[in-house]
This record gives sequence, structure tokens and C-alpha cells, in this order.
Amino acid sequence: MKKNFLLLAVTIMLGFIACNKTTKMTIPQNKVLNAKDFQIYGSKHNQELSNVYNGLLNRQKSNLTNINTFGVDNVLNASQALDISQNIILNDLNNTPNISTLEKELGYYYVNNTFAGIPIMANTHLFTESIANNLTTSQITLLDELYSVIDNVNIDNDLVVTGNKITAIENKVPNLNLTEVQQSIIYIATNVARSSITYWNSEGPNWVKLNSPSVGTTIATLNAQVSTFGFWGSVWGGIKQAAKGDVAGAVGGAVGAAAANIIVGPGTVAYGAAIVSASAAGSAYEAVMYILK
Repeated sequence: MKKNFLLLAVTIMLGFIACNKTTKMTIPQNKVLNAKDFQIYGSKHNQELSNVYNGLLNRQKSNLTNINTFGVDNVLNASQALDISQNIILNDLNNTPNISTLEKELGYYYVNNTFAGIPIMANTHLFTESIANNLTTSQITLLDELYSVIDNVNIDNDLVVTGNKITAIENKVPNLNLTEVQQSIIYIATNVARSSITYWNSEGPNWVKLNSPSVGTTIATLNAQVSTFGFWGSVWGGIKQAAKGDVAGAVGGAVGAAAANIIVGPGTVAYGAAIVSASAAGSAYEAVMYILK
């Protein structure tokens, strides 16, 4: 009964977010935050993606053992990968120290919705319409600029250039008279974007190796396949889609957390587990759909 009540409370709260276009945050507006204070969101996000990858890799190795030993076609497919990814993220969320019940329920809500295929972004935006209703015009402008940076990462073809563009977006924030919560949402998004692009640029080829091997394929042969079909057909193609999913998940999670007054501010040791989980879910979902579908 208690769990049902909490889920109902979260649902009502999120429904309020979707319907109320004039939601006001009560945090004082006169304190300017520092983007670097939110780097932990990016690092925790990358850590969670590593946990997901390791879980998928272990399952793949188990499948390949069954194939080579028993001749059983038990290849890791997209459906299995989605289930494994979802379970890992939810388990890590559930085991987060000192997490509040509401934050846990909020994280479950976003993770489960993401893996159910409910869109977390629309058209050329890093958010859905319901989330946009709770963003200021300035926030929407900055997030749209961030979308453009991610979308042009293949044109830049240089992580330093991309990083500088993200920093330029962050540098606009202090002049926009945003509340602390509104600043936090932008800085969470930019830090997740920066970390996500770095992660996928480095680890993307390893995720490619999870691509459904044929019966009898060995690990050594699988490792060589990256040079055959490339990183999702395009080195930057997968990075862009996964990074967009990352940021969209982070924005949705941050807006929901802010509405519930559980968003974590700068200078704290803790991090927003619901936001990190939502972000990792968005990225893992997009990655699996690109690689294994």
C-alpha cells in the first residue's frame, strides 16, 4: 500500500509538471552557481554506463560460451540487452546510500518509462513538450544550443572544439538571472553532455563488439569486427544519438527532481541518483537500439 501511494504521489507530481505551465521555483535568484560544481553528474553518469556495459559484456561472454560449448544459439539480442540494462540501473539506484524514498520512486519512474520506449525528447530538442512547459525561454534556448553542439559533433570532429562550445553555453548562464534550480538544470545538462561525448568517443567501439555475433563466433573474431562495419556505421552517429539520450534523460530527471524539491545543489558530496539514473537510462536505451536492434 505504501509503495502504491508513493507511486501515485510521483505520478500526480509529474502530471502537475506536464499540465502546469507556470510552475514556479522558490529558490532565491541572487546566487550565481558554477558549472564545475556539477561535474559529478557527468562522472557518475559515465560510471553507471560502465556498469551497464560490464553487465552486457558478462552476459555476452556467457552466451558465447553456451554457443561454442553446447552449440546453442543464445546470442544477446536487443530485448535481452534492454532488460539487462534496465535491471542494472534500477539495482544501482536501489542501492544508492542515503537515497530518499521519493527520489528512488522518481528514478524508477523515469528509468521504467525510458525502457518502455516512451519518448524523452522530441524533434530537434533535448526535452519533450511537457518538460518544456517547465523551462524558461532562456533555458530552452541554451538547451537547443546544446542540441546543436551535439548534432554537429561529427562536423567538429574534435572533442576539444566540442568541449569549448559547451563551455561557451555555460558562460551565458550567469547573465540570465536564472534561479539556482534553473541554473542547476542547465549545468547538469552541459556536464552530462560533455562526459557523455567523451565516454562514447572512447568506449563506443567496445559497445560495437556487443553486436549480435553469429553462431560459433569467438571473442577474438568479434573484436576484429569493429574494423569491418565501423562504430555503428559512423563513428559519430552513435555518439550523437547516445549523447542526446543522455542529456534528455538528465533534463527530464532534473525537472522532475526540482518539482519534488529533491534536486541536489552544488558543493554537496551526494549526487542526484534519480537524475543520474534517468540520464544513464536514456543513453543505454539509445545505444542498445542502435547496436543490437
